[in-house]
Amino acid sequence: MEHHVDIGKRGVVLLNTFLFLCIFILIIVVGKEVVVRKQQVREQYGNISHIEPTVVQQQPVKFSVDKDVHWKTLKGEIYPYSFLSPETLTLVRLPENPYDIYAVSWGNIAPSSNVLIGIDNLNNNEALKKYISTPKITYVENWWKQFSGLTGVESLTIFTNKNGLKGYKVKYGKANGPVGYDDVFFEVESEPHIVIHVSNLVLDNTVFDRIVDSIAWNDN
Repeated sequence: MEHHVDIGKRGVVLLNTFLFLCIFILIIVVGKEVVVRKQQVREQYGNISHIEPTVVQQQPVKFSVDKDVHWKTLKGEIYPYSFLSPETLTLVRLPENPYDIYAVSWGNIAPSSNVLIGIDNLNNNEALKKYISTPKITYVENWWKQFSGLTGVESLTIFTNKNGLKGYKVKYGKANGPVGYDDVFFEVESEPHIVIHVSNLVLDNTVFDRIVDSIAWNDN
């Protein structure tokens, strides 16, 4: 009888050891993913990024609105762009904001990592000035090269929104597949050094699409 008890105890010890090793390996894998995503944060916005260091797949709930929610017009303070946003969506301006950013304050993602819209002024980056005189699709197709965690373009769609802005909706890739969100770039015909950059981390697609379709550039 005592012999069987010892075997049972050894079985429990082996099982606990196996579970501990599984948890340890999982922590290493998840930690590596977070490190890779954090490396992507360093873009032309410095500590402000369209690319989110939190694993997007862990955010299954998206921000949505009822059909009767009022939408308001918001405008850039430095650059003359505008867009519509639902009144129930909290957008914040960030300190030291030369990119004229509006960021989303919702869920457990910091606004500095949840940028909705901002301006890429190609004049302000020596490495990007070469794209001023080229078709903006070239900038969009090469934008990912600034980040070690990205591997290329997974899909790209060219469209025109209701205000006549030519846009590029793109999903970039990483080593294990496409990132979990879209980036949208608008070129401004009268300002070849300006690219309006929009990104969607937490918005329902119907909300994001309406925002994208409402974006305008007001020269006057």
